[in-house]
Amino acid sequence: MKSGITTQGKEHRNRLIEMVALFVVVPVLLAMPISIYIKLITAGFGLIYAIYYGVRDRLYKNIFTIERPSASFLFRMLGIGLAIFLGGAFAVYNYDDSLLFSMVKHKPWLWFFILIFYTLFSVVPQELVYRHFFWKRYSYLFSNKTLFLLINMMCFSLCHLFLWHSLVMVLTFVGGGLFAYTYQKEKSMLWVCAEHALYGNIIFTIGMGEMLAFPV
Repeated sequence: MKSGITTQGKEHRNRLIEMVALFVVVPVLLAMPISIYIKLITAGFGLIYAIYYGVRDRLYKNIFTIERPSASFLFRMLGIGLAIFLGGAFAVYNYDDSLLFSMVKHKPWLWFFILIFYTLFSVVPQELVYRHFFWKRYSYLFSNKTLFLLINMMCFSLCHLFLWHSLVMVLTFVGGGLFAYTYQKEKSMLWVCAEHALYGNIIFTIGMGEMLAFPV
């Protein structure tokens, strides 16, 4: 019995160390003024690690099944999307009106490419790692689910530390909470990715990306 408890304790300790290494140490290193090669090695190792254990434990199997979204989710997503559009457009106009819809007006094909690229190569990987992988691999470690949710939100915000923008950190913390809530309620990676993509693409479309120091 003692051996079993010890083994379980070691497993929990190792899993916590893994979580801190992947979701705290790696983002902090990527934000530091160190060699780009160290950053690439660090990011590559973290990505390969998450992919390997996700595939090994079959975490990514059949996760993009089409589920009918709840009406409350659709209303919430569209309402928040509209608020981001109107509030963001107002903020951009007052910050620098030349940025408002600048890419849509001057480089529509590039704007369209960015929307597709951002959705497939930023939103989907982020949600696979920060929602699905994170939940499946670490949620059992925390009996307090509110604490676990806050940790997930902080880790999601921390992955944007490399931008060194306080408003981005706040927005991604709040966004992480919204996406985590959707993931828990809808039980659907498809809809949490759709929500994440909608909000992010609105930000790029209205010209808020440059204002928030996002690469554009």
